[in-house]
Amino acid sequence: MEVVIGFDINEFGVQVSYAPAQENAPVKTLQLSGKGDGTVVEALICKRHEVNQWYYGMDALQKAKMGQGILIENLWRRFVNEQEVMIEKEQYDTALLCNLLLKRILRGALDKIRQEMQQEIAVRMLVITAEPFPNDCMERVERMLDGLEVDRKQIYLQTHEECLFAYLVHQPQRMLGYETGVMDLSNEMLVSYRTTMNHRARPVTVCIERQEVPHLVRKKHYPSISEHDRALTALDEQFCDYAADFVNGRLVTTIYLVGSGFDGDWCQESLKVLCRNRKVYAGNNLYSKGAVYGGLSKIAPSETDAGYLFLGRGMLKDNIGIMVASGGKEEYCPLLDAGLNWYDAKNEITLMLERADEITLLITPVNGGAAYEEQIALGALDQREDGTYRIRLFLQMQSETTLAVTVTDEGFGEIFPPSGQQVEKTIELEGGR
Repeated sequence: MEVVIGFDINEFGVQVSYAPAQENAPVKTLQLSGKGDGTVVEALICKRHEVNQWYYGMDALQKAKMGQGILIENLWRRFVNEQEVMIEKEQYDTALLCNLLLKRILRGALDKIRQEMQQEIAVRMLVITAEPFPNDCMERVERMLDGLEVDRKQIYLQTHEECLFAYLVHQPQRMLGYETGVMDLSNEMLVSYRTTMNHRARPVTVCIERQEVPHLVRKKHYPSISEHDRALTALDEQFCDYAADFVNGRLVTTIYLVGSGFDGDWCQESLKVLCRNRKVYAGNNLYSKGAVYGGLSKIAPSETDAGYLFLGRGMLKDNIGIMVASGGKEEYCPLLDAGLNWYDAKNEITLMLERADEITLLITPVNGGAAYEEQIALGALDQREDGTYRIRLFLQMQSETTLAVTVTDEGFGEIFPPSGQQVEKTIELEGGR
């Protein structure tokens, strides 16, 4: 049986969900730890004194408490910040330490999945999501992923926003209102996500706005019980004000509370605000499940997947095309599709032109804006007889909203050899604004 596995990593823990690699398969979250609800493995490793023996999770914490080894905490933050760790006068690369942690957790997860499914399994896809994710240092990410029990070609990376999108669109339709909120206390600082859906568009477009809230912090440890109680009372008051602002004047129909920071009953006043005329859910496995849904959608997109388009950070928010003559009639030819990451958005096409005066691009924002045209004047090209123009049209995004267009003269057979002349234009797209 092939399976899709989702890993969610943060500074304090790792969570694993999985599903059979088939449409409409149920997604389950593994219990891999004996602490709390058992679904979060502590992101800790411990090196035994003077020998190359390593422990992870709660075993790491227990060995360190017994004085048998050196505990490495905040491992993911150190990795993201490109920090090394000094252990017994030796420097250790945190990318390799994270690799060690993931190998151990993956091995345990595979054993657990085999037990639950009662059969042998093969990993069709492993999707890893993390907060934060070091997208600007892929070489370190590759070292972290090296040697896992999954072929590198089957490992995909997703942001929390992408996982949130995949999770939400696979929930019952009654839960998909105009806006959904997520309050995330997986780490010490609150991060909120506001998801908006344009149900008038086809496919339905989904935008997610992420916000860090640095003044709302629940620490993992406080100096004393009294300090703990005072801090959480003040936090409830601050969170209550933030929650009121978050929903004020907005059609927020559902709120998700994510992360161990919401454990306990400290946010009673805030819940009174959040629960007013909307549904509120609490849990820790939204991102790991979303990673699995995202993997399933890559393997075999369902009707549900086809009905929604995610327009996240760094994604193209316009469809860009051109009208061409084909079979005696005009047809729309797509060039760039909304939903692509802008740094992957590029395309080229060779066209025969009747006249070399201009090319018209059709640009359609998918977030509700009106379609419009952009003309590219070709007067700089050498003028020839009508019907003797063959050009190469190359489009590439330079940023989330900046499109670079290059038109190159390809000549016309032996009669007019390629001149290499080019016309360039930069277009600021309206859909991403």
